[in-house]
Amino acid sequence: MKISIFITQLICCVSFLSYGQNADKGKFTYERQTLSDDGRTESQIEYLFYSKSESMYVIYGAKSPNSGDTTLLTDKNGRTVMEINKKENDDLTYYMNFKSNELLSTELLSNGQRCYVQDVIPKLNWKLLPEKKQIGSYRCQRASALFRCAEYEAWFTTDIPLSVGPWKVGGLPGLIVSLSNKRTKITYKLLSAKYPLIESSVVIVAPIPSKGKFMSFKDFATKEKAEQEKMITFLRAKFNGDQKAVNIVRPECYDEK
Repeated sequence: MKISIFITQLICCVSFLSYGQNADKGKFTYERQTLSDDGRTESQIEYLFYSKSESMYVIYGAKSPNSGDTTLLTDKNGRTVMEINKKENDDLTYYMNFKSNELLSTELLSNGQRCYVQDVIPKLNWKLLPEKKQIGSYRCQRASALFRCAEYEAWFTTDIPLSVGPWKVGGLPGLIVSLSNKRTKITYKLLSAKYPLIESSVVIVAPIPSKGKFMSFKDFATKEKAEQEKMITFLRAKFNGDQKAVNIVRPECYDEK
């Protein structure tokens, strides 16, 4: 009888220990919506994996703005725009190590080239605003910030006290439930949250370049600005020299570090 009691207690201890180890893990599903100039909305499901010391944001089958054929369309304002093609590339990942303050990401240049970028975790100067509202089952508060020339509005919840959110954006007292980038007309909406995550199979692994090495964000920004200029020249040639505004909008500007 004593042996049975001991075994039962041991199982309970192991189960509690396992729960404690996974209580600092989470999996969050976001929907990213992009409103185009011609009034269409494109949606994509993306995922945030979290542990106490690191996180990984994953965009599966990310699209490149300039790989394969493109289609020129006329938007509601009469401007000619380039439709993002439907060719899919490898996943894009954004890995954050909270101990080393390091952000390692896989990025796509405008020409479709895959790059591995080493940066620091962004520190947004958030302004906490008094507005509060209920979003789903979460009590949320509004906040705003500027990051690399983009204006963000976020609704976060301290019901899940994690300082993370979609893409590269975080740093609030709670999980970001809703996020909008006013410059790019991109919004993120939390669809589901598993926290604490009891699934022990979730392992976060930092990206490793298949060849070459990580480049600095400064070097990536220099290359991307050059590629954007090439694309703008190409598009203007398509317009028969028309000097209408040709603009490539990416999630962040590359003139601000």
